[in-house]
Amino acid sequence: MGTHLHYTHREGLGAQSLSRRLGIFSISGITLKSLALVFSLVLLGSVVYSREFPGPDGTASLIYSHLAFGFRWIDVVLLISSSFALLIHMSRGRLRVWGAIRKWILAPIFWFWVSVSIAMLYGFTLGGENMFYEWRAIALGLLMGSVFRIFLSSGHFYRVAYSIFILISLHSLLLLGRWAWFGGVPPFNGPTFDGPTLSNAVAGVSLGVAIFLGKRNQKRLWRLTIPFLIASNAALVLLAWRRTYWMELLITIGVLTILYNRNRLRIIGFATISVVVILLTFPKEAIWARVMSAVNLFDETNPYSSTNIGHVEDVLDAMLQIQRSPILGIGLGTTYETIYTRWKTESWGVHNGPLHVWLRFGLLGLLAYLWFHWRVISFLWSHRQLVLTRGLLAYWLGIFIPTLFFSPWPYGALQNTLLLGVLFALVDVEVTYWRRII
Repeated sequence: MGTHLHYTHREGLGAQSLSRRLGIFSISGITLKSLALVFSLVLLGSVVYSREFPGPDGTASLIYSHLAFGFRWIDVVLLISSSFALLIHMSRGRLRVWGAIRKWILAPIFWFWVSVSIAMLYGFTLGGENMFYEWRAIALGLLMGSVFRIFLSSGHFYRVAYSIFILISLHSLLLLGRWAWFGGVPPFNGPTFDGPTLSNAVAGVSLGVAIFLGKRNQKRLWRLTIPFLIASNAALVLLAWRRTYWMELLITIGVLTILYNRNRLRIIGFATISVVVILLTFPKEAIWARVMSAVNLFDETNPYSSTNIGHVEDVLDAMLQIQRSPILGIGLGTTYETIYTRWKTESWGVHNGPLHVWLRFGLLGLLAYLWFHWRVISFLWSHRQLVLTRGLLAYWLGIFIPTLFFSPWPYGALQNTLLLGVLFALVDVEVTYWRRII
C-alpha cells in the first residue's frame, strides 16, 4: 500500500443547528468541528508547554495547581469540556466514538477499569488517601482522545498531525534556547529535567520521521524544515543527560529503522549526527561514565552510578509488598514502609512499569495492562504500512520497553497520556480512512 495520499472531505456533519437538539445555541456542525479542533490543539499546547511536576527549582505550572478533592484546575477543565463534547455527540444519535481500534482494546480497557474499582475499594479499607492520583491521567487522556476522535475527519487528520509535530518541536527549540542562553538545570546541567517533556520530545522525533519519510508530496520548504525540527527534539533528549529517555529515543529510532528499511541509511545517518553533537557538547570522560553507568550498575567509583543501587532496592521493596499481597497489591492511595531502600523510609510506587501496576491495581490490573499493550502493538503492527501508525508504533515501544527495567511508569503524567490519546485518535482515523478507499 502506498502512502502518497489524495484525500477528500467525507464526514461533513451538515448544517443542522444544535438548538434543535439541545436548545443551547445555534452553530453549524462543520463550524463546531473546527472550533473543537482548535480548542483541543490549544489545550494540548498548554499542557505540552507547562510543567506538571515540580522541577529542580520546586515549581510547576499553575494550571496543575490543586483545586478541591484531589482535583486540579486542568482536571476540571478537561472533565467539563469533554463531557459537553460527548453530550453533543450523543445528542446526534451517535454512540460509537472509536472506529478501527475499538475492538482491539475494548476488552482490556474494561478489565483494567474493573481492577481500578477494586483497588479503590481495597485502598479505602486500608485508609488510603487521594484515590484518583494513579489513574486520573489515564482517564483524562482516554477522555480527551475520545473527544479528539469525534471531531477528526478524513479530510484534515494529516494536517492536524503536522500541527502537533510543530507544537512539540517549537517547545523543544524553546527549551534548547533557554539552555543555551541561561544554562542547564541540575543535576546534569541539561536543558530540562522534566521526564514527561522529554518523552513528548521522543514522540516528536517519531512523528516527524514518520511524516518526513511517509509523506512524499511535501513542498521543498517542508522537506528542509522537518529534519531540523526532528533534530531539535532529539537534541533536547540527548542533552538532558537522562538514561531513561536516551533508551526511549534509541528504541524509537531502532523501530523506525526496521519499519523504513529502504531509508535505513538516512535514519542511521541522523542518529550518528546526533551522537556527534553530544560528543562535541560534553567531555568524553563524562559521556563514557554516563553510558557505563547503565552497563555496570554497581560501579561505586562511577559518580553517575550512584542511584543504581537505590533503584534495585526500590524494586526489591516492591516485590516484597507484592509477595505479601499478590492478588490485590496495596490498593490505591496507600504507602508502604521500605525495608531495602536506604534513601527513603516509605514509598508510594516503584520505577518499574509492570511492578507498579501490580502493586497498585493488583494481579487483574497487571494482566489487563499487559494484555492492552499486546493488543495495541498487534494492531499497530498489522497496519504498519501507514504513516502515523508507524510513528505511534515506534514511540509506543519506545516508552513501554524501558519500563520493564528501572524506568518510572509513564501513565501517571497527564502530559504523556493526553498526547497519547490524541495520537491514538489520529491513527484510528488514518486506519479507518484507508479501509474505506481500498
